[in-house]
Amino acid sequence: MGGAADVEALEKNENIDVIVDLRGEADGRAYPESKAQYVPISLGDNSSENQHIAFKQAIDEVVKAYRNGLNY
Repeated sequence: MGGAADVEALEKNENIDVIVDLRGEADGRAYPESKAQYVPISLGDNSSENQHIAFKQAIDEVVKAYRNGLNY
């Protein structure tokens, strides 16, 4: 787990396979050269979606990655 500034190091050093990006203001990958699967889930203050739905989606993505043996 880390912030946007940590993505490059996480991918290179921790061999992550999946990035679940919860930044509400995200407009794309924090590390453009990333090879990891990118899952954007906006949890910002101005989200058009109900927050509980977005939280469940984020949790489901992490569980799916775990069950598939991926690093997230």
